[in-house]
Amino acid sequence: MSFVYSRSALWNIFSSINGIPRLESTTWNNLKLAGIARLATRRGCRAGASKKRPIPTIQGDGRYSGDNSQFQFRHLSFQNDCYSPFMQISSNLFDRDFHNNMLINLLTSSATQAHNSSTPDREIPRHSSGSISTCSFGLINCRSVCNKTLVVKDLVVDKDIDILGITETWLHGNDLDNPVLAELVPSGYSFGHSARHDSRGGGVGLMFKKSLNVKFPVAESYNSFEMVNAEIKLAGKSINLYVIYRPPPSSENRVSCESFLDEFGTLLENSVIDPRPLLITGDFNFHVDNKSDVDANNFSDLLESFNLCQHVMESTHCAGHTLDLIISRNSENILNSLNVVDVPISDHRLIICSLDLKKPPFEKRRIQYRQLKSVNYDNFRKDIMNSPLGPEVQHAPVDSSMNPFEVASHLVDLYDNVLLSLIDSYAPVKTKTIILRPRAAWYSNGIAECKKRRRRLERKWRRTRLLCDRVNYEKQCAECRDLIYKTKKDYFNTVISENIHDQRVLFQTVNHLLSGGIKDTEYPTCSDDKTLAEVFINFFTSKINGILSDLQRSGTSDTLEVSPQCKSTFLNFDIVTSDEICKLIKSSVKSCSLDPVPSFLFKKCSDILVPFLTSMVNHCLTNGIMPDALKIARITPILKKSGADCEQLKNFRPVSNLKFISKLMEKCVAVQLNQYLNDNCLLEEFQSAYKIAHSTETALLKIQSDILMSLDNGKAVVLVFLDMSAAFDTVNHKILLSRLSESFGIKGMALKWFNSYLTNRKQFVAINNAVSSVWDQNVGVPQGSVLGPILYVLYTSPVADIIKSYGLSYHFYADDSQLYIAFSHNSHQQLLDAKECIERCVADIKRWMQANDLKLNQDKTEIMLIHSKFKAYIDPPIIQIGDDMIHVSSTATNLGFKFDKYLCCHDQIKQVCKSSFYFIRNIAKIRNYLTDSATESVVHAFITSKLDYCNSLYYGLPKYLLKRLQCIQNSAARLVVQASKFDHVTPVLIKLHWLPVRFRIMFKILLMVYKCLHDMAPPYLANVIKPRKTSRSLRSTTMEYLEEQRSRLVTYGDRSFSVAGPKLWNNLPLQIRKSSSIQSFKKELKSHLFKNFLSFGLK
Repeated sequence: MSFVYSRSALWNIFSSINGIPRLESTTWNNLKLAGIARLATRRGCRAGASKKRPIPTIQGDGRYSGDNSQFQFRHLSFQNDCYSPFMQISSNLFDRDFHNNMLINLLTSSATQAHNSSTPDREIPRHSSGSISTCSFGLINCRSVCNKTLVVKDLVVDKDIDILGITETWLHGNDLDNPVLAELVPSGYSFGHSARHDSRGGGVGLMFKKSLNVKFPVAESYNSFEMVNAEIKLAGKSINLYVIYRPPPSSENRVSCESFLDEFGTLLENSVIDPRPLLITGDFNFHVDNKSDVDANNFSDLLESFNLCQHVMESTHCAGHTLDLIISRNSENILNSLNVVDVPISDHRLIICSLDLKKPPFEKRRIQYRQLKSVNYDNFRKDIMNSPLGPEVQHAPVDSSMNPFEVASHLVDLYDNVLLSLIDSYAPVKTKTIILRPRAAWYSNGIAECKKRRRRLERKWRRTRLLCDRVNYEKQCAECRDLIYKTKKDYFNTVISENIHDQRVLFQTVNHLLSGGIKDTEYPTCSDDKTLAEVFINFFTSKINGILSDLQRSGTSDTLEVSPQCKSTFLNFDIVTSDEICKLIKSSVKSCSLDPVPSFLFKKCSDILVPFLTSMVNHCLTNGIMPDALKIARITPILKKSGADCEQLKNFRPVSNLKFISKLMEKCVAVQLNQYLNDNCLLEEFQSAYKIAHSTETALLKIQSDILMSLDNGKAVVLVFLDMSAAFDTVNHKILLSRLSESFGIKGMALKWFNSYLTNRKQFVAINNAVSSVWDQNVGVPQGSVLGPILYVLYTSPVADIIKSYGLSYHFYADDSQLYIAFSHNSHQQLLDAKECIERCVADIKRWMQANDLKLNQDKTEIMLIHSKFKAYIDPPIIQIGDDMIHVSSTATNLGFKFDKYLCCHDQIKQVCKSSFYFIRNIAKIRNYLTDSATESVVHAFITSKLDYCNSLYYGLPKYLLKRLQCIQNSAARLVVQASKFDHVTPVLIKLHWLPVRFRIMFKILLMVYKCLHDMAPPYLANVIKPRKTSRSLRSTTMEYLEEQRSRLVTYGDRSFSVAGPKLWNNLPLQIRKSSSIQSFKKELKSHLFKNFLSFGLK
């Protein structure tokens, strides 16, 4: 027979036994161990039949002997699922002696042995109030976390779950999951998952605290179920955990129960020999509660054959079945408690238990901070006014025994010490240890109160089990969820609207929504930050030393200098005025940890400090001095690409930071240096980096226009992309100073200042609060500086002279170099001549670089053969550079724009579409948190910027390619106004006042033409835009037409800027062409193009 006794029923039977008026200590301990009595009192628990709450029960099976009135039990287990206070038994009630004898046998015999018996139905004892806190584990089937992120996140935080296994995540396994995971995973937690790739649904995941040592070994894949395997370690203990989801058999997955049992048996064979404790959890979709279910019995037999025990005895599904299971070995007591909790997430219930692991703490971090918000700004300004940095400092006496260098150092030290002492008095540095708990910037007191009410209603419902209490609890859950959603939406909309013009804040806000915010940089594993900083500084310096050593072994003393001597001179810097300093400060103020005060505090008192800064800058410039304190760089290693292996040092790049006043002085020098170089035409014409009115688009427009005209004339083009290794870091200071003097006429006190600027530079690596030792920077231009890129351009200027000597066309953008040559498509000899010319030119460039301590990266050097698709195929040549053979590529990325062998932009548009639709999908996931105006700002930042990047190169492309870009804009427009996909897009574009893609391309080209005509464009573009000249006076003479260049092919020549620009310009109304300012031109041009759009539509 089988029986089920409630514990209160047992107490009733016990209380009616004659001769045992009170419990002895041994009997009482057995009673507590069996779970019958409460722990806090010796009086038994009672529950009325009308309470309808779960009552602890004992169930088992055995044999009753009527001869001696003894009950011999074989299995006992303890549950929490009986709703009646009375004994339930499957046969007729026995006499009183049976109850007496059975109960006495239970209480006074081996209750402990019954409790610890190795059976499939054993109790998991609960913790006493004084037990050590253990790791909590949860398991739930979410049926898609994508629309339940806030609920699941709230569940983890409220119940303080350390590890949560999730089945049916419905994630995709790609970047589309980033917005979901950003909202799902609380701070201080990580998430690993395995997604279903071949169809919708499925997927399993594991959320865990970062303080746990969790690794995901490479696991074998199975066809009949999905799985995540994790190795969890903490405090010397480890658990081998599996989270499994077995989809129910269907005609779609074609998975049978037999195939699952076969594959699951294989998994158990591999896992059972693992010496670590084993825990298998998940949704198995077996009705293990139904003893007549053949498949469930076969599954249970499989577990029993491997000496495994299934612990869940309650219903885990709303239909009353037990589908979600927790399995472990019979010989291992790794579970300390188990409860099944009904939560409003899905049709499955939450299983929560404790593991035999110490509860993992939240991650702790020791930080240093200042309470800058408590600073009284008025008093702070007064103290600066009365300090040596005040406006009267220029009259302050300076020790006459000091030389100019010592005076400059004294002024810098005075600036640092005074401001640092003041900030220390107002907001001293404090150190504290913080616990990185789950947090949110939008969390409010209202949400906290709402969640308190929800917990009270939940406890009431757990206690009474009344339907009305459950309804009230669910209503409060919905109210809490709606309040969180509304508060989060209001917060992010406010941030976006307040920082609509601050791209940095805008990107950070959207990144927080899309990918969980700015995450801490992951560094290689190391004992402490100090040691890691030393490892990084050694790696960065050894990398540069390695390049220089290679160059010295293969270098040559021939510098191949072909630049003529400069006839103009630049001897001294002009005196800088206070107004110029104010203008430079307003343009940009960025501080780092080297500065005594943060940037926002500096802005509040900058007007007081301007006289001192002006005096200090002028003293340094007039005496040719750069103080040593301003030549120290703080380096922070960051990953080159997100997702790269953080254990590999080569995947990190050094980011250098300098003091603000160092960059301020560099800006003063850069302004005068650029003015001198421009006035004397000393800058390379075809260098588009770091020059006013130049950009990557102007450079690409020039290169594309030249190549298109060559193709239009029946020629082909060989295009070479040169790349250098650590170009900025290996510049030789001696050669640079010599080139500044001889090639650019920088002499006297100006050259002395550059010499002081380059010498005795130092750098160190900082990681968190730890810094490395200081290393000398004897080569290279300073990274993160204002003058560094300009000096590099001047240093490499002889490369242009080498290319000119071979008659090749070329273009530079910083250290990116392109050289190209056209040849007749039908002449094989011209192809060979072009190949030989390029090989000799690149060989000379390589020798020059070796002589000037620069290294050509031949692995990243690419060559393209661009020809007309209407011409016969050309066998591409193999270019030899030194001992390396470089094969011709069909595509190459040039300044962020993909070139292909036909110059049809097919690959570029494909890449733009892929990237744009990715962001559209992600923005759609956070659309509910944004208003229309905020969404439009985000779309312009992430979508429109991609459509507009170098879109002047798209002019003249086939309609089918432009239609792909138009589809992106249509989707983005519908996303902003939340229009249906069935709504016509034209009214949507009109409502937003967006120009379609085709008209945006025309707008960009016409704007470039206007700039060319008004000296706001590079000379290499302005030279191809010429006013129309006539031999006699005509009526069209006053119409300001441009000379239209002839072309042969619509596919190539008509797309060239030199052809398309004048044609579009001549079709504009006269009043637009005569616009007096660029602002009025943009406004009138957009109105004109919008009228054309309304007239002709998207055709």
